[in-house]
Amino acid sequence: MRQIVGVLLLAFVVNGFGSFGQSVSRTYGDIAPSDFVSTQNEASAKSQGAIVLFDVGESYFVQSGYSFNLVLERHIRIKILNNVGLKWANEQIPYYASGSQTEVVKGLTAVTYNLEEGDIVSSEFDSTQTFVEKLTNTWYLKKFALPAVRPGSIIEYKYKVVSPFKFNLHDWEFQTEIPTLHSSYQVRLIPFYEYVYILKGPDSTIKPDTTYEKKRSVTFNGIDYSEKVYKFSMKDIPAFVKEDNMGAVDDYKIKLDFQLSAVHRTDGSVEKILSTWENLVEELTDNSDFWKYADASGMYLYDLRKLGLDEMTKEQKARVITQFVMSKFKWNGRYGVLASKELGDFYKSKTGNVANINLFLIGLLRSAKIEANPVILSTRGHGKIYKDYPFEHYFNYVVVMASFDDSTIFIDATEPDIPYGVLPVRCLNDQGLLAKQGFEKWVPLNNSEVIETEEKFQLKLNSTVDSVIITAAKTVHGYEGFDLRKRLENNPTKLSEHIKNEYIQLFGAPSTNNYDDTSQPYQINYQGWQQVEKIAEKIYISPFPLQLQLPTAFASDKRTYPLDLAYPQAYFYYSELEIPDGFLIESPPGNFKLSNILYAIEFTVDTSNEHKIIVSGSYTLKQAAYLPEHYLPVKLGIAKAIDLLNQKLVLTVNK
Repeated sequence: MRQIVGVLLLAFVVNGFGSFGQSVSRTYGDIAPSDFVSTQNEASAKSQGAIVLFDVGESYFVQSGYSFNLVLERHIRIKILNNVGLKWANEQIPYYASGSQTEVVKGLTAVTYNLEEGDIVSSEFDSTQTFVEKLTNTWYLKKFALPAVRPGSIIEYKYKVVSPFKFNLHDWEFQTEIPTLHSSYQVRLIPFYEYVYILKGPDSTIKPDTTYEKKRSVTFNGIDYSEKVYKFSMKDIPAFVKEDNMGAVDDYKIKLDFQLSAVHRTDGSVEKILSTWENLVEELTDNSDFWKYADASGMYLYDLRKLGLDEMTKEQKARVITQFVMSKFKWNGRYGVLASKELGDFYKSKTGNVANINLFLIGLLRSAKIEANPVILSTRGHGKIYKDYPFEHYFNYVVVMASFDDSTIFIDATEPDIPYGVLPVRCLNDQGLLAKQGFEKWVPLNNSEVIETEEKFQLKLNSTVDSVIITAAKTVHGYEGFDLRKRLENNPTKLSEHIKNEYIQLFGAPSTNNYDDTSQPYQINYQGWQQVEKIAEKIYISPFPLQLQLPTAFASDKRTYPLDLAYPQAYFYYSELEIPDGFLIESPPGNFKLSNILYAIEFTVDTSNEHKIIVSGSYTLKQAAYLPEHYLPVKLGIAKAIDLLNQKLVLTVNK
């Protein structure tokens, strides 16, 4: 863990984005005609539409009565290259509020510069034209738009955020969705507050190399002290290009995360804010919106007295109580480790955040003599947990871990459409922390089970042998089935659109099995027809009429970041073609089989029955995630499987 207790200068460079070789003044308002001249290397930023010329920030403390406020100052200048970059004229400043205290955005000034007939024309931003958007109960966005922005414009703005929250030392993103020429962040710390930081991104192993201390005579409560200054800077930073199936973006962007670790009081005492995971769990034990909330929830078990719990086993009780919570209480879509509503308000309104619901369930289960404990975690979109750094803000979700004599299950009562004992995909993010008093325990939250999809076809040529009649069933298991149910909603139109394409014409709407029983695979049944290709006396038939495509996860030619599929997947295909009298199969495709640690593919053709040909094939993605260097070999392997499955069968007249 890196503790910021000395004064240091950190300078590092990311390679791969050519230096613009352009000297830009960083004084607000100091713009020269030469700044508008296109440079040779700007061509590499055309697809992003803009470049950050510089982004400079500084955080420091100012005395406020008998305490301190944290102040962030930020100054940024951006050059708009084309229409794609116009969106950068719309900006937003996040700030935090809790209870009666709030951060305040001050001194916001912004201007747009355009070069018109050799003269620089400035368009000032009207500071009254801002509005606030509420993100959560504690986070807000102050939004504004710069005027007169067009391709070729340079925009510039600066502001301060004054904060009474010492824990909220501003993080810093060096990398954004557009290239950055220069980004630097200076932190001026005082000896009363101690912080730790993590440098994320591909260059997170780079260490500080220079330190310095800024001498300044300052007195607080009779104590003389000096600031310690840390400067972090980068230049020529490439744009961050998001890829599909990559998990949380913040795990890969180059950025600094800060956490308050200790408060040193003027009387010599020290309050440890950040110490161990065990201490974090201990704090949750005493929190009225966590363990105390869960404990108090147990009194509502009385409302379940008519369900006959006394006659059930513990496993049966847990299932019935979970179903009760899922049916009576609705999740409002909000995440959080702490309950967002008072217990009474939650019970009355029957809606709340994930902590309201799952902590309430824990209270009911424990009241029914079932061992149940919360597990706090970071959802897939929220990012990884770094176990060496006990940062509370890593966590944004809580689920239930229930233990019986010979088994343990995880429960999330926010999702009634997912079977009992199965966590939503958003929770499958490596590991979670068991929030049980007295010890530290991490529990795995991965899904190692291979999720299967099966497609079966019965094919028969019509009497004129110019089309094939299709009877088919698609069976989707596990998470893939949950997702398909949610997308199609068992709606006849959506079901038909899911199946129907340029290759198949349907006979009526598809039917389904197990839509309401999520413990079983979801099945779609349909019938249709497809025209066949006839050349001379030969008939060409696709054994899998849908014309299989490469999965969208493999659409790119290469990857920079890992491919995250969430769970292993397997796809099985089976087709029976009835051979009409007077025809025989000509030169059937050969069998193929390949298996390694990354994937497996298999293809077989059975011609042992002269009246029927059976074609089967499959491919399996054995891992839930693939490193970038494994992406292309896996893609080529799956492409091989698709090519095998799309081979046509050839029937010829039996002479």
